[in-house]
Amino acid sequence: MKISPFCDWRYNSHSVLIRISLVLFRVHQISRQSSFPASVLLSVPAAILYKVVSRFVLGIDIPTRTVIGAGLSIHHGSGLVVNADCILGQEVILRHGTTLGSKSDFGPAPRIGDRVNIGAASVIIGGVSIGDGAVIGAGSVVVKDVPPGVVVAGNPARPIRVA
Repeated sequence: MKISPFCDWRYNSHSVLIRISLVLFRVHQISRQSSFPASVLLSVPAAILYKVVSRFVLGIDIPTRTVIGAGLSIHHGSGLVVNADCILGQEVILRHGTTLGSKSDFGPAPRIGDRVNIGAASVIIGGVSIGDGAVIGAGSVVVKDVPPGVVVAGNPARPIRVA
């Protein structure tokens, strides 16, 4: 899949800072994967600017090596933490206070499908898979796989509606 620096732009029309942060994230990723030696000159400043804007201004911690599909939408990003080993599909929605992480150092991280909507203050932890089109309710703690199209909520998260 070909990712452009502006592939998340229209999904984040609510925040200029989040747009800028995601453009810098994508520029860093693209330049790091490039075979041109001069791309390193672009990669380093993009990474530094990304970290300043995302971590220190917005309170978002998404490492630049995280694999994220096009169309990421971040709503009120403060307190958002994503493990570097997570894989996020296309058109994923993340809200503030959400954590996507592993249960231990170097443990497996979540795999999030396409068009997944993750509510505020949710925790998805461990090597779980979240299926395409699933919805994670606000404040949920997900420790088991979620099938495609299912809505889960609670601690621990349980299905409340099946598509």
